[in-house]
Amino acid sequence: MDENFEYLRHELNERGFKDCVRHFMKGERSRLKKLYTKGGHQECPMGLERDEWEKLVEYWQGRETLKKAEIMASARGAVVTISSYGCAGKVGAEKNL
Repeated sequence: MDENFEYLRHELNERGFKDCVRHFMKGERSRLKKLYTKGGHQECPMGLERDEWEKLVEYWQGRETLKKAEIMASARGAVVTISSYGCAGKVGAEKNL
């Protein structure tokens, strides 16, 4: 893939480029999975080869993947977010005295 793009040959440029491509691909896989799971889209989407789509669906339905998704869902449920909205802090508390 590197041959298809022109960029300066520098370690930071190459690493940044590869990180950018990896980030894009992760987002694209996430979009496709959402389309499959929440949209009920069973057919291969346009722009994707049929065998690629079948491999993705097979991966998503795999026992290990479903187990990992269950663990991640429980971890997300355990996160406690404390809202700081409306907190005055030290300066605001002194002001209200």
